[in-house]
Amino acid sequence: MKHRYWLVLVLAIVMGIASTAWTQGTGRVIRASAFILEDDRGRPRGGLRITEEKPGLFLLDENGKEHVSLFMNKDGPMLQLYDGNDRTRVLLNVFKDKPTLAVLDENGQTCVWLSVTENGPELIFLNNKSGAWLVVNEVGPALTMYDKNGKRIWEAP
Repeated sequence: MKHRYWLVLVLAIVMGIASTAWTQGTGRVIRASAFILEDDRGRPRGGLRITEEKPGLFLLDENGKEHVSLFMNKDGPMLQLYDGNDRTRVLLNVFKDKPTLAVLDENGQTCVWLSVTENGPELIFLNNKSGAWLVVNEVGPALTMYDKNGKRIWEAP
């Protein structure tokens, strides 16, 4: 019982000091190069880290596989979603101030690409070399389609 009293007292003092430091705006709460979040069984499930000079957030499944990473690199922020085989399947980034969304197949090939360029938005659907490309710019919308060999087969206007 006495042990519990001291534990509660120490926790109260620590919480009081921490809340005072926080409310006074010292900004020096915790400094580290990584934080690991664990589940109730002690398994890593996510965290914050700096790797290759890139700060980032990552989330892991129950087996420790990374499925989500959000990080900042020299060109801008990037969000990656991985499948169960550690392959990137969705990529969202802002590369040199241009937002881009890519959806990739199980082989890592881009199937859908959405971006905004200085000329306007573009949406591309790909299946190997065949696909469709929709662009909207100052002239208006344009749609181009390609066959399985990558040859242009139709466009408007």
